[in-house]
Amino acid sequence: MQLSLITIVSTQTQNNFTDSKRILLQNFTYDMSNIFKGTGYPYSRPLYWKGNDFLKFDGVVATTFGFAAIDEKYNNKKSKVGLLSPIFNGNALSAV
Repeated sequence: MQLSLITIVSTQTQNNFTDSKRILLQNFTYDMSNIFKGTGYPYSRPLYWKGNDFLKFDGVVATTFGFAAIDEKYNNKKSKVGLLSPIFNGNALSAV
């Protein structure tokens, strides 16, 4: 009687383990499929653009590079004459 009870419990535990492995594998493949679909979607969108969409994209890129260039100039100018530059150059006492 005890041996059959242990065998039944052992068999149920094995079935639960293989079921959980199967479910884990199903969830993993489902998640990976969604990751690749979700990542691939934005990268494939330019294939469906029309002429006007490329013009918008060019405008965004040009504006971004323009602001980056202006920002670079401003940051270089600010760091040379900045209020805190004497402190960061090691001349803390002369700044006071």
